[in-house]
Order: sequence, then C-alpha cells, then structure tokens
Amino acid sequence: MEEARTYLEANTELTNFSPGSIVRSILEVFTGQLAEQYEIMNANLLQAYVSTAVGTALDNIGTVFGISRRSPQRSEDRSHSNFRFYIDPTTGFTAQQLANLQYTANQAAGISSDYVTATAFTIPSGTTVKRGKIEYATTEAAAFTGTETECFVPILAAGYGGDFNLPAHTINEYLLGSLEFSLIRQYLKCENRQALSSGTFIEDDPAFRERVTNAHLGAAKANQTAVRLAALSVPGVSDVILMEYAAGIGTFSVYVIADTPIPSDGILSAVREAVGFDKAFGVKAIVTRPNYRGFEGTFRVDFQPTALASERAILQRQARTVVELYINNIGIGGEFIANELVERVMALSPKIRDVSVVRFGAGTYDVESGTNKKYRPLFFMNQRIPADHQALSVPGRITIC
Repeated sequence: MEEARTYLEANTELTNFSPGSIVRSILEVFTGQLAEQYEIMNANLLQAYVSTAVGTALDNIGTVFGISRRSPQRSEDRSHSNFRFYIDPTTGFTAQQLANLQYTANQAAGISSDYVTATAFTIPSGTTVKRGKIEYATTEAAAFTGTETECFVPILAAGYGGDFNLPAHTINEYLLGSLEFSLIRQYLKCENRQALSSGTFIEDDPAFRERVTNAHLGAAKANQTAVRLAALSVPGVSDVILMEYAAGIGTFSVYVIADTPIPSDGILSAVREAVGFDKAFGVKAIVTRPNYRGFEGTFRVDFQPTALASERAILQRQARTVVELYINNIGIGGEFIANELVERVMALSPKIRDVSVVRFGAGTYDVESGTNKKYRPLFFMNQRIPADHQALSVPGRITIC
C-alpha cells in the first residue's frame, strides 16, 4: 500500500491520498486483491513439489512416476497357523467321536448332510466368525477327521479398513445355524491366536509422499530402499529392520515390526512374498520376527487420600496400559528407561502419589509357546535391549496393585 502511494506521488499529479479519498479507496481494493492473488499463486506453487503437495496434486505427481495411492484393504490372514476351530478340550472328544455323535443324531432326526459323516465333519468355507459386530469369513473349509481336535483356516474381514483389525484371542463366535451341526456347535470353539492387523484405510499423504520420493530407487529393484518399500507395502507393517549377512554371504534378514506387538504369520508370509520380487537373484531373504526381550512386572500405585475407589480402579487399568505401551514401543536395540516409565504412570493423574516396584524381570519370549523362557529377576533400572531384540510386554504378565 505504502509503496504504491509513494510511486503515484512521484510519478503522477495525484495528491489526495487521505482516508476516504477516491485514489486511496482504489489502492486499498487493488492491494487487497493483489495480496490474495499472491497467496493463491503461492499455494498453487507448493502443489508442484513432492515435499509440499497434498491430496489430488500429490496423486498427479505420483502418476508421473507410475504409482498411485493405495486403496483401503481388508484385514486378512492367509496362513494356517492363526485362526482355528477347535473342540473344547474339557470334553475329551476327538473329531471322529464328535462326528459320530452328530451323525447319529442326524440319522435319528432324518437329517441328511454333506458335511457330517460317521467319521468326520467339515465346517464349510464362508462361515462367518466374529467378535461383537466385527465379522470375518473363512476362505477354506475346515475338515476334521480321525483324532484331530483343531483345524486352522484362512479368514477375510467382511469390510475394508483398520476398524476390522483385532488383537489376538478376541474372535470367539461363529455362525453355523444349520440343524446338521446342532451338537457340534455345543462343543466346537474358535479363536484367532495372533493379531489381525492388515486392514487399512486409504493411504494418507505422508505415506504416499515417501513412496513417491523413493520411486526411482524402488523401480531399480535389488537395493536396500526397494526391499524396504516392498516390505512396507504390506498392510499391517509399520517398519522393518534390514541386517546383512544374517546367515552368511548372500543372505539378509528382514525383521518385521507390525502395528501390533507381534506380527502374525500371515503378515510374515505376505512380506516374504513382497520382498521376493525386489531382492536380487541368488540372494536369500530371511523374513522373520525379531527376538523378543519379554518384560514382566508387578507395580504398586499409591494414591492420594482424596482418590475414590472407582477412580483408583480406573487409574490402575490405565497404568497397566501405559506400562505395556511404553515397553512395546521401545523398539529393536532400544533402551528401557526406568524413570521414564514411572513418570508416564505418574502423569496419568495428580491423585497418584507414588509408584513402586514389587517385581520386575525379563526373559526371552517364545511366540510359538507363549512362554517367557530364561526369565530372571532384574533390578528396576535402565536396561539395554540387544541389537536383534525387541522389547515386549509379556501378555498378561504386567500387574498393577
């Protein structure tokens, strides 16, 4: 505004620039519009660069490199080691015994069945399994024969997005309404032994921007960035750690860090397949979970006298969650900081007066058996995690009293 006024005074015969004058009014309108146009121009200019583009503008840049934003994905597990149907172990039944029991009942009721015989039974593909309102469907039939008491099958979420992801041991219902399974339903149970975390929403700008930035390296294949991007493309994977010469020359390890504390077998299988397309010929990629440094402990939370019993119960639950999240987020080769853990619990509420340690220790957590092997008590002090280990709060072994 002042620059325009100075220019007009020096180069024209205009003299009245006081507020309310025609010349000043025109200048105010013009300079206001000019400033707005500069803002628009600057905003448009930012959309031309990968580092600042968002939304459709970032999609357009991605198109130049031949990549597009990832669409929403259904949560699924294709492995045969996660979701299972199993006969209640308290009954002592085998598959053949339960099948014979149902077959006899069906014969007496005049019910014919393609799924139940005198020696075996099959849960059909497409059977709905669920936790509350979150539903999955089996993608293969579960065949029970002989002395078997369990059968693992792949499952697929009924809808798209992260809302269908579930922690381990949460699916506990199935829909099998036909009369031909009336007795089997009484004795057959189901569960997901590992977390289901591969459901995703549409890819956000930061994640897509990273892929666009590294597009030229990913296209080259057979390099560290290409392998990393391939692994990260699998839904449910939050990070990977690459280590050379894991089993000698011509090998490397891919340690998978999932959105859940322990990546499922299905996620490992999907990463193995994705990495296989980007590694060099003749090189072996070992896709695996990290080793787990399993922490256990019992912590006593002391409260202010003003804390109500209901408040204490809520804060104890919150404290356990804080402890578990802190340990699980330390990462591979990180460090457990004792004072930081205490500070995070204390920060929950001014009604927490103190936090003390009753029991604390660590071991090597075995995913297959669910046991914390080689456990030993430790002083509650800073603990360095080994370079190939990830800190893990052992499920069910953190107690707040």
